[in-house]
Amino acid sequence: MSYTIDGYGFVRWEGVRPQYVRQKVQTFAKPGANNIAAQLQGIRGEAFSATLTAVFTTEANTRLAEVGYRNYIGLVKNLIYEGTNYGTTYNTNYLVQDVVVQSAKQRPRLIGPTYDYLNGWELISQWTLVPIAI
Repeated sequence: MSYTIDGYGFVRWEGVRPQYVRQKVQTFAKPGANNIAAQLQGIRGEAFSATLTAVFTTEANTRLAEVGYRNYIGLVKNLIYEGTNYGTTYNTNYLVQDVVVQSAKQRPRLIGPTYDYLNGWELISQWTLVPIAI
């Protein structure tokens, strides 16, 4: 699996790729005056969302993952996206702002590059993450 959030692996990532922290700028303009002024506001990240899909062999493993996802809310976690560890490569970890499980369904067969599950379980969840510089 090429997508991981601190130990939980995912087979599909739908949405924007993980964002980075970046400098924020605020501009000011006086009425009737030419030009603008700019002030740096600091380096920080903005929240973004992605829909992540995980697959499991049993319903019990699926339900354990659901509980584990909820326990991540409010914690800063390491993220691996398409095989790249964002913590070590970009010095960025991610605050898990929210996780909403959208569906947990048994499928007749789940096939992918690294898995082939008969009567496997598919868990789809919506994650809201905030990049944090480390």
